[in-house]
Amino acid sequence: MTLEQRDYMNELIECPKCKSRLYRCGAMQVCIRCGYWTIIGTANLDSIIIS
Repeated sequence: MTLEQRDYMNELIECPKCKSRLYRCGAMQVCIRCGYWTIIGTANLDSIIIS
């Protein structure tokens, strides 16, 4: 398994908050619709809980 394949497996496809597409920005994924963000390989629940 290559490094690119391993990174892809740890990425989310859609935003868990608004179901929009997440965009990769370096080591992060960002939703341009609602502002949800997460570091690739983790799940950032803070932005969901706060809103």
